[in-house]
Amino acid sequence: MNTGEMLLVIGATIILGLIFLSVNNTIGQNELTLIQNELRITGVELTQEIIENSLCLSFDEVLVDSVVVDLPGALTSPEFLGPEPGETPSSFDDVDDYNGYSDTVKTPLINYVVTVSVAYVDTIQPDSIITSGPTFLKKMTVAISSPFFDDSIKNSILFSLSK
Repeated sequence: MNTGEMLLVIGATIILGLIFLSVNNTIGQNELTLIQNELRITGVELTQEIIENSLCLSFDEVLVDSVVVDLPGALTSPEFLGPEPGETPSSFDDVDDYNGYSDTVKTPLINYVVTVSVAYVDTIQPDSIITSGPTFLKKMTVAISSPFFDDSIKNSILFSLSK
């Protein structure tokens, strides 16, 4: 084999090595994306679980005992949204008991940090939080975060009280 043929063999080997590295890198990126998506799906499932648990709860503490409310002013004041003393998630009886709830959920792969906020919102613009007084509309936002996410996963639901 002369020098020219040897250079062609070396060049071909280098090109083949670069192709293998590129394919290997692509496979690694695909695996990483697959794992991140699995973790995100689990996070979304956790937000849905909290929302589903809240669907069977009363709109407000004053309605737990089937009291009829004609004016929003009779509902819990915004600054008192949250659990009553001694309440735990298993004993929550109205939607706003979840306000301020935070927990670490451990799974076989990673730990998720769950935070929940509940607030009165404007009935015309549900993205506008109302702090001046109660309304007939509450918004629950469940956020899941993890060191493996660039941002948190948020899932929201609106609860309304019909007059």
